[in-house]
Amino acid sequence: MYIGIAYFILAYDITLLGEQFTFDNRYDRLGHAVGVFGLGIGPLALIEYVGFQGSEVVGVLMWSIGVIAYFTIVSNAQSQGRQ
Repeated sequence: MYIGIAYFILAYDITLLGEQFTFDNRYDRLGHAVGVFGLGIGPLALIEYVGFQGSEVVGVLMWSIGVIAYFTIVSNAQSQGRQ
């Protein structure tokens, strides 16, 4: 996953925080807010539900951050490829 992130960063010359998502529609903004909240709280809920401790927590958090970063980078690369 992290190798894929590195590939897209190098191939498309983009950064993880280089582009922000903006929505004009009120319902789209609400959906985006709910989705971001879910992405932020999801790994913590999983850790609590399964009862992970110590290094397992770090693994889940690193995996979650990687997934979010990967999809953000791929989205930015795809929008650059269309332009």
